[in-house]
Amino acid sequence: MEEWEKCPICGNKLSNKTPGVNDMFTINSCKTCGNYKIRQEADDALRSPSKYDKYKYILSCVLREATKNGKQIALNTENIQDYIDSASIPDGPLEAIDRIIFYVYRKSETADSYISLKPEEHPISCAKNVDEFRYYIKKATEIGYLEKDTKDGSID
Repeated sequence: MEEWEKCPICGNKLSNKTPGVNDMFTINSCKTCGNYKIRQEADDALRSPSKYDKYKYILSCVLREATKNGKQIALNTENIQDYIDSASIPDGPLEAIDRIIFYVYRKSETADSYISLKPEEHPISCAKNVDEFRYYIKKATEIGYLEKDTKDGSID
């Protein structure tokens, strides 16, 4: 897979990439990060080793939340750090689990709705990676906040 086909934030394959014309922003669609606009210099800065490397999971969380709320963030080199700094990061595993529960609640149509949690959804809890997300799911299941059911490839 070509580097340009991958999300510069999470590294997963982009489901769509539309080159920008007048506003110079490319529109990226990523199953993990959501939908966002990005200028080429910001894309380059995020793809190369940089000061952002250890904060990309936070940026992914911010973009995913914006997408969930019907907004589309436009990233450029001047605002990447601002978005990272503006993020509301969970203060420990219980707050991360609360985010997951709230996400499930918002997606539920009825009290007994089945909501699948896929690995690419780890930004909903601001987890650093899929393993941390699995840990949160496991703990939420152990304390009875979630029921385990892996019938469609959801996270276990």
